[in-house]
Amino acid sequence: MKLFEQNINFVSMDNIVEEYQKEEVRAINFSYESIEEIKKIKYKNISIGIAAFSGYISQTRNLYPLIDEKFKLFFNENLRNSILSIIAIENALTLISPSEIYLLNGRFADSRPAWEIALKHNIPFTTIEAIYGISRKYKFKALNFTPHQLEGINLMINQFWDDLSIPLQEKIKIGSSFFERRRNALYAGDKIYTINQLSGFIPQFWDSNKLNVVIFNSSEDEYASLGEEYEKYSIFSTQLEGLKYLKNTFRNNSLINITLRIHPNLSSVKYSYAESLKTLNGDNFYVIEGNSLVSSYSLLDKADVVIVFGSTIGVESVFWGKPTILLAGAQYYFLDACYIPKTREELIDIISLPLKPKDRIAAIKYGYYLMNEKWDSGSFIDFNWEYSKIKILNFNIPVTLINWKKIMGSRTLYFLITGFIRRLKKTFFVIFHIQIEKLVIPKNESN
Repeated sequence: MKLFEQNINFVSMDNIVEEYQKEEVRAINFSYESIEEIKKIKYKNISIGIAAFSGYISQTRNLYPLIDEKFKLFFNENLRNSILSIIAIENALTLISPSEIYLLNGRFADSRPAWEIALKHNIPFTTIEAIYGISRKYKFKALNFTPHQLEGINLMINQFWDDLSIPLQEKIKIGSSFFERRRNALYAGDKIYTINQLSGFIPQFWDSNKLNVVIFNSSEDEYASLGEEYEKYSIFSTQLEGLKYLKNTFRNNSLINITLRIHPNLSSVKYSYAESLKTLNGDNFYVIEGNSLVSSYSLLDKADVVIVFGSTIGVESVFWGKPTILLAGAQYYFLDACYIPKTREELIDIISLPLKPKDRIAAIKYGYYLMNEKWDSGSFIDFNWEYSKIKILNFNIPVTLINWKKIMGSRTLYFLITGFIRRLKKTFFVIFHIQIEKLVIPKNESN
């Protein structure tokens, strides 16, 4: 705050919410027994349920929590805090009468109310989000949409591509570099999941005489945490349901083999939605686990048809010339890069057709969008950070060094001191057995 205090008037939410309003919120009780009921919870027509659940999934990766008293004690506190945010924002509208609203991310319980209220009152809003660029990390601005709203993303993709100040061949080169970097296990804005896979390694069951359909599923918890924006474009309620449907539909078809490559990001997830994927193996349906050495790109090269539920390898498949079927929402959903069935019956019909690859320019447009430095919001603070290691005794300790977080001009000193303070607090709570139940995240899964 010290960086901005000369130019910004900071107003505490606590100061603009009246005490009687806080008491009223504390007295609110919620009634829900299922995730679907949670998602429908609203306050003054603002979606607090789905926003709070988004934050819960991001912290736990648990899609189907056990909704018991322990869960409700924790979750209801999040719902109440979201309501307090709504009250504070609406009170601020009266006090300040803003001409524009800024917020961060836009999908959690503290920030989603901001843009929903902006829409309600017809106030322009800007969403700020962190971008993991190739050479640096920075912030970008989304005008009147959030970074997870597919129509807004599609609009920005096309705006970047239609920019006549950049020659077409340069755009193609920049856009193509995204896919080339991904294939060669080079950083391209996301964790590198293929770095330990063996190029050219194909499983023994592979039969080139059959139609080979390769399915790359996604980390379902990541997409579930993004909310209804992605769910509404899916023809299956869950990925597991879709996979079982494909397995059962083609189980007696001797002309087809289906291979599921489980996303590597699910390797450490022990919840049932991830563990159940491993049980699908059988008949002509083969499962390759997330931590397998089998190369995803070798599978892609050998595939006749690729099916995805929204993961990035779907648009990569298009770039590398494979006919690709998309079964759920994705940032490239509207680019006409994939075949998108609207019903289950249409899905089966499409698989049975001799499919041709779609125009790879659609994929390149998406790659250009991700690699384009025009995301940069132009903030006067350098938000860049880097991952590094510092040596303490004989240990190399991984650190995150953030440019604008320093003590005595040192990012490393900031990391060490703040890390020590956090550890001290945690130790204090453990020693004195202090536990605040409503702050403890329940992680038990429903049966």
